Amino acid sequence: MAVADLKKAKSYGEDKMINKKLNELLQYKKHQKVNDKKTFTGMFNRGEIYKGERGDDNRGASGGNGRGVVETMPDDPIEKQVS
Repeated sequence: MAVADLKKAKSYGEDKMINKKLNELLQYKKHQKVNDKKTFTGMFNRGEIYKGERGDDNRGASGGNGRGVVETMPDDPIEKQVS
């Protein structure tokens, strides 16, 4: 948005301060794009899938039906119902 504002201001006439700020902002965006690429390249290749304590299913340590939902009954203790 700042780039658009500076470009619009530049169209009204030549001003050294507007040109300077516009160039600074464009350089900053270019530098940030390079940094973001370094940071996020391969991001999804670095992780691993959590399989729970035993590693043989995807229910996790608290049990459940494999979809992240733990089924409870109304007469279960409140600790089990909210966990």
